[in-house]
Formats: sequence, C-alpha cells, structure tokens
Amino acid sequence: MIRMRNLPRFEHVIAAFESRNIAILVAATFCMTVAANSEAAEAERGAGAPPNILVIVLDDIGIDQAGFPPFNWTQSEWAPRMPVLAEIAAKGVSFTNFWATPECSPTRAAILTGRFGFRTGVVTALVDPMLPVNQLHPSEITIQKLLGEAGYRTSMFGKYHLGGGPENTPPGYGYQAPATTARLDFYDGYWSLPPNIDETIGGQVAAGTYTCGAPTGDPNFGAACFPNGTCIDRINPYTAMALGGTPLLDRNGNLAANCSEGDCSAIDFQIANGYYKWQRYITDANGSTTIPAALTAEYLTSFISRRSAEWINEARSAGVPWCCFAMHSSGHTPVQTPPPTLTGDAPGASSCDALTAPTPPYRLAFRQMCESLDKSIGAMLVDLDLATITKSGGVELLDPAITNTMIVVLGDNGSLGTTVLNPFSPTNSKQTVYQTGTWTPCIVAGPMVVQPNRAVDAVVNCVDLYGLILDSAGVDWQAQIPPQRIVDSRPMLPYLSNPTQAQIREIDFTMYRQGTFVSGECGPCLMGATVVDNLFSSPTMCVANGGTWLSSDETPYSPTDFCGVEGVFTVNGVDYCFGTACKSCTDCTPANPPTLQQFAVRHGRWKLVLQEYPDCVSPSCVLEFFHLAEFQAPNQPGLDRPGANGNSIPLDALSKDQQTAFNLLAQAMYDLLASNWYCPGDGNLDKQINAEDLTGLLASWGYPGFWDSNNDGTTDGEDLATVLSAWGTDCVGTVNTDGQDIPSCLIDALP
Repeated sequence: MIRMRNLPRFEHVIAAFESRNIAILVAATFCMTVAANSEAAEAERGAGAPPNILVIVLDDIGIDQAGFPPFNWTQSEWAPRMPVLAEIAAKGVSFTNFWATPECSPTRAAILTGRFGFRTGVVTALVDPMLPVNQLHPSEITIQKLLGEAGYRTSMFGKYHLGGGPENTPPGYGYQAPATTARLDFYDGYWSLPPNIDETIGGQVAAGTYTCGAPTGDPNFGAACFPNGTCIDRINPYTAMALGGTPLLDRNGNLAANCSEGDCSAIDFQIANGYYKWQRYITDANGSTTIPAALTAEYLTSFISRRSAEWINEARSAGVPWCCFAMHSSGHTPVQTPPPTLTGDAPGASSCDALTAPTPPYRLAFRQMCESLDKSIGAMLVDLDLATITKSGGVELLDPAITNTMIVVLGDNGSLGTTVLNPFSPTNSKQTVYQTGTWTPCIVAGPMVVQPNRAVDAVVNCVDLYGLILDSAGVDWQAQIPPQRIVDSRPMLPYLSNPTQAQIREIDFTMYRQGTFVSGECGPCLMGATVVDNLFSSPTMCVANGGTWLSSDETPYSPTDFCGVEGVFTVNGVDYCFGTACKSCTDCTPANPPTLQQFAVRHGRWKLVLQEYPDCVSPSCVLEFFHLAEFQAPNQPGLDRPGANGNSIPLDALSKDQQTAFNLLAQAMYDLLASNWYCPGDGNLDKQINAEDLTGLLASWGYPGFWDSNNDGTTDGEDLATVLSAWGTDCVGTVNTDGQDIPSCLIDALP
C-alpha cells in the first residue's frame, strides 16, 4: 500500500513551537549568566569562558535501579547504593521524566546527532556483521564536530557501539569511525559489547566450570599468575584479574592455595574474560587506529574512569575547553563480579549465571556492578578536582560554578529483564518501548544551574541533550544545519537556569527496529518466552545473554527468523512450542514472537504504543493506548502494563477526551515517521539524488556501504541503478508509507 501525503503537519507545529521559545531561551541564558557570575568562578575560569563538559553514560541501568532521591520509585532490597550519583543530583537538576531508547546504540546516536533513530538508521544495538544502514552515518553533524569547530577538544572513552568493523563498512569507516564519522579528537575503549566470561579461567578447566570467570568463595584467597611470569600467593582472584593476572588452579581444578600447587605455563593469557580482559581500540583525530595485539587486562569500569580523567587533565594543560564522553559498560551483560576494591563486599555469594537469573546471588552481582560504577565515577571526579573526599569517606561535588564544568549523567536504556527491580516490569523492560524499557535517570549539574537539588518533571528526550550541550557551549548549532536535515532536539537549558520553566517538549517519542544483516548471518534467540530476531549473530552471544539458540550452529544460520522455527525447545524446565508443534503439544507454552519494530509517543500522561510483528502472527500490527498514573512515591511510578490484565484503554470504547488524545498521538506518530522523507539512493542523507551520491557510491564499490540500497552487503551495479533511476530527485516532502516502514495499523488509525 502506498499513501502519499504533503509535508507533515506535525513539523509545522514543532517549528512554530520552537519559535515561541526563542525568547524564553534568551531570557534563561541571561539569568544563567548573572547567577554564575561570582568572583570565585571568574577567578577560576576566566570571564566568559565556555564550560567544560563531562558526559557519563550508564549502560542498562534504568530508572528502577535509581533508589536515591528524586528517583526513588523502587524500595527493593537489591537497589544499588549510589551515593556519588545522589551527590551529583543534590548539586544539580534531576529530570524525572527522561526517555532514552530501548537499546544502547540508538540512544548514543540520538545524543550525538539530536535526531531520532528512524532518521539516522541507528535503530537497534549494533553487532557485527550488521550492515552500515544501521551504523552512525558519516554525514551526521555530531556534537563533537560542532564543538571542535568552536575550539573544544573532544574525546570518548569506553563503549563506542556506533559502527561496524572494517569487514562491514566501506574503507575509512570501520575502526576509524570515531574520527571519520563522530569527528572525535580522540577515542580509547572497546568497540561494542563486553566479551563473554571465560569460564575456563585461561584454559585451565572445561567450559562452564566457573561462570564468573574466577573461583568464588568466602574467604576467597589463592595464587595468581601474571603474563610476565610472576606468581603471587594469597590474593583475591578478582583483585588479581583487575591487576592483569589470572587465578591459578590446582590439579583438581580448584583455586590453588599457593603457587607451588599449579602450573602458570598452562594458562592462556589471551582468552577474553568479560570486564577483566578485552580488546582495546585507540583512534586519533586523523583516523589512525591502534589495536593492541595483547588484550587489555584491566577492569573495564576502572579503565574508562581512569582514562577519562587522564585525557581531561592533558586537555586542561592546553588551555582550551574540553568535552569528554565517559561511555560506561556497567551494568551491561555479562553480569560479572567486580573487584573487591570497588565493592567493599566479599564476592563469595554472587553468581554470574545468566541462565538461572534472577536468583539472589545474581542480583547481588548486578548490584555490585552498579555500586562499583558509582564508586569509580567518584574516584574520577576526585582525580579531576571536581569533587573532594569528606571526613566520612564520601564524595562531595565542588561548586560547578567554580570548576566551570557541566556534568551530565544518564542511562542509555531501561534495565535488562533479569535485573529489573519491583515495582517495574521485567517483561516490558530493555528492548521494549514501555516505561521500564525506555525510562532512565538523567542528572545535570553545572555552572548554569539555578537552585540546585531540584527535580524537573517535564517530559525530556535523549535527543534534547544535543541542544543542551551545544547551547551550554555557546554554539549556534541551528544556523549550521541544512534545513532539509531535521533535528529533533528541543531546549533543555531553560530548565537549568529557570526553576519555573514550563514544559517545552510537547510530544515525546521512542522506537526500536530490527537490525539489518545479510541473510543467514544472524539467527533467532529465545530469551525467556520471547524470540529475539536480527540481533544475535552467534550461538555463544545468545547463550551469554541468557538465551537459547534456535538455529543451526554454523553460518549461514537457518531458519533465520521466527516464522521459520518449528518444534519444541525446553528452557529451564519449560517447553516452548513453535509453528505446527503448538497444535500437538498441548502442555507447551507458545513462544512469543519478536517485534519487527516498536514505536511510542506521549503527550502529558497519554501514551500510544505500536508493536509490529512478523507476517505469520495475527494480528501483526497492534496499537495500545494508556493513561499513565501520576507519580506517587515511594512505589507508584505510573507504568504502562500491556496484555489482558494490563491497564491499556480499549480502543473500541473511547470517551470523547480519550478519542481526542488518541487522535493527537496517532497523528503525531505518523507525522514524525513520515517526516523522514522517502529517498531511495540517498546515501548521504541530504534528501537530494545528485553527483555526491554517485561519488560516494563509487568510493564504496565492492564493499558494504551507505549506498548499498538492497542491503545485500555489497555496493554494486544494482545500487548504481537505484541512484541513476532517481537522478536529480529532490525528496523533500515525499512520503511512501511502504518504503518508510510506516505500519498499516497506524495509517488506519489516523483521524
């Protein structure tokens, strides 16, 4: 079905809305300047100096894990203690209605570009060999590009997760992407996901023996070997791994009491091990990338905080403003016990076995990961002289007006289901657009904050951080972006400088869409009762995340999607059936299908959710309408609960007010999706088909690329034909509902 419409009405609404707020933004900026103009601040930073910017991203730590004010909706005993984040909140502004996306990569791309995922193509968590259509596009005008032009030095440490390896991108956009795509001056970290846990401990025992990658126990001391040939007696195994060593096992496979009971020469020091041993990538501003031959043996959380602090201290000596993104991994899977130096707890009772989660030992390990992250962030702030240690051993943030540093802390998506805390929903968490999957903490402290230690309940989106960072730096970013490149960011700075600021963002939005692979390069993974398609690229990756692989063990994987799976699979004692097997197995539980794409929009407390499923599912397109309850501390966060026993509003019996709200949301969702104008062959995303597209296509000829229109993994003659057939086309305002993947049930619901 093709339905053509004129330029979406929603964009006119947004344009008018932004114009209305120019005066508010100017007034708020003036107030901010007056408030920050103390003698101490001027002496430290110089008159009119732009602020330094530190962005700290937490991974898979949703709103349910934030048990400190004002994010204290959970009263669970497993809520992590995060006093450093609580201290930043006390010195800043906490956004209690902040939406990220349901997965890692889309949120990161949204922050860097200020654009929703359906515009950038980054719609899901990136894994190799996902094609360039899902990777951050080099034509994007990133925060780092504009800050660099304004005299800032920029960097990122930790998780990049916005590009593919050289085998899945055209030349120059593989591991060079932090420079050539994001336009960073410096990048140092790891590419996408932490590696799997080494259950063999350097090949000393069989796989599956030690699910945390080290022996556990209490007390837990023994021998450890190091790559330089030394051996140390009586050291905690996790402490040893954080220092670059490997626990030594005796001949029975137990932790060796001393160095004489084992053989260090039997250890393979080049086996990756979760957070403790991983592959590092370093990229300079010119795109030169260093990939060390030896794995980096340093606890990943500590590495990110340490390297961020080191680079910032180096940047300070240059006398120019800086912007650093500390992109943490914790608490992303694999859940793995941190070193005792960061937890303060004996790790003996923790468990890293995702297949049996969530048991109390597993919850303990995850809580320790969150708490160690908080402690690591505190150490970084102290190293940077942005905070001090109190007499009681706590961390106290210095006045941001004196340090002239803006600190932004946020979660990239909701918590993974096996870690979700009550009263939030494990089944509607990460990878879903429900509240538990997309609602995360966001805290901003800085010299522009008036009346710190307050909460803002206004609806805010992760794309809005783009404008916040650039506005705070004094960058006129709107003037530098071509009109045909729509930016979705709305102002956030007024909330910091004006305690009475009214809500600015009228419509909130989030989404998830399946990734794009060459056929046969990924397979279905059963996680709980639900199949995840087009994300897991190997059986080991599926199992490491607590799933059950449903395909063959070798590429090309077959079947490649939910509709092709047949039979019964037993997981944790439950028989899940697929296809025709569900007719004959009456005691089986039918597996839940994956979603091809999910969208959610919100206006006030009204929320509309769309789920689109594979064609073999009926109905394959579903709309759900909610009215979220008002927040009521301590345990009523106002959640959307789908299903027969949920709180969705029946669409066939809407009141007049409900129908009005539904129509507004349906139209807003359509107008947003339709505003990413249909333009096949537009490899540089400028909505014009011209010589620039031809030049770009030829430069990536024979490789996966941004002009690989049919997504077969090779830029070739078929893709050239697409460009030539549309030559000279101006796509602005062009809508093709099929080509833009606008679901049919949304079109049918339009007023």
